[in-house]
Amino acid sequence: MRTLLVIAMLGFAPALAAQAPLDTRWQLGVRAGTLIPDSAIDPTDGAIGIFSLRRALDADQDIEFEAGFNELDFGIDYNLRHRFVGVNYVRVNRVPLWDPYVVVGLGGIRFAAPAGVRSGDSVYASLGVGGRWEIKPDWVYLRVEARMRYDLVDSDQPGQDGFGDAVLTVGFEMPLGRKP
Repeated sequence: MRTLLVIAMLGFAPALAAQAPLDTRWQLGVRAGTLIPDSAIDPTDGAIGIFSLRRALDADQDIEFEAGFNELDFGIDYNLRHRFVGVNYVRVNRVPLWDPYVVVGLGGIRFAAPAGVRSGDSVYASLGVGGRWEIKPDWVYLRVEARMRYDLVDSDQPGQDGFGDAVLTVGFEMPLGRKP
């Protein structure tokens, strides 16, 4: 019995030794991209910018805090602006060449419409997929993401009535501090 236990432990030793220690440094990120509102398939209709702070909780899970802004024109220079803050749960599959992930988020959004149209605050939820690639080892990562963002506002105004946006972004992440 003892021999079987030793053989089993030796069999798992290389796999355990090959795993790199988890990098728990905060990752500072910046992404930019396009917003496709509702059912309009026009990637030039809106622009978005996102700043994020992300940290690994364990080998498969990250937490991310983000703040951002976007503007939608609806093809008529409508100038509908949003500012938002949120928190995301990121489920990561860390593999050698890249880190594909699924992201689920909740946050608050403030919308500012042109003069004469109501502005206000609302809650949003998002669901998406993405990937992260190492450009310079332990220094710079490329991040690409596609999300669906749904706002729960009910204002009876164009673009502000329970809208759903496709959010497509690309950007970079950098770890803060020295690697442990």
